[in-house]
Amino acid sequence: MAAMLRVARAANIMLLACGHGAPAAPPASSAVPIARPLDAAPPPPPDAPLPLDEDPARVAVREVALYDQLAAALAAAGDDCDAASTRIGGLVDANLDAIAAYVKIERAGGELRDRLHAALAMQRDHLDATMHDVANAPAMRACAHHAGFTDALDRLRGGDA
Repeated sequence: MAAMLRVARAANIMLLACGHGAPAAPPASSAVPIARPLDAAPPPPPDAPLPLDEDPARVAVREVALYDQLAAALAAAGDDCDAASTRIGGLVDANLDAIAAYVKIERAGGELRDRLHAALAMQRDHLDATMHDVANAPAMRACAHHAGFTDALDRLRGGDA
């Protein structure tokens, strides 16, 4: 038994000599952790962005970009209704969150809608030019009665939101 104590003591001395101190005991704490339900999500970090449907400025940026992409998609499709429908459908699928946030803010009204309209108004000249391009795209005339095209446009306007 004495031999084992000498070996243990020697090992501790060697650890101290190498710069490895004995592990410190955890500090005693009188704080009792607050339990939260197992299914409760942890709080977001303090610098986390707001949910999109609570951030009208971000929704406005996304909407402007969406309509820029729509104008480009329609220009690329020409008067090919199937191509235009597919391109619009792809834009909708890639932007479902922004479309749903826009619709939610519009329907809710109030201060969020006012802030959204103010953010969009700051881009009015750009949006007017973009919407002019959209309205005058060959597909808008050629595909007005094409079911896939009108369905895609309805989804773009939030028909499924």
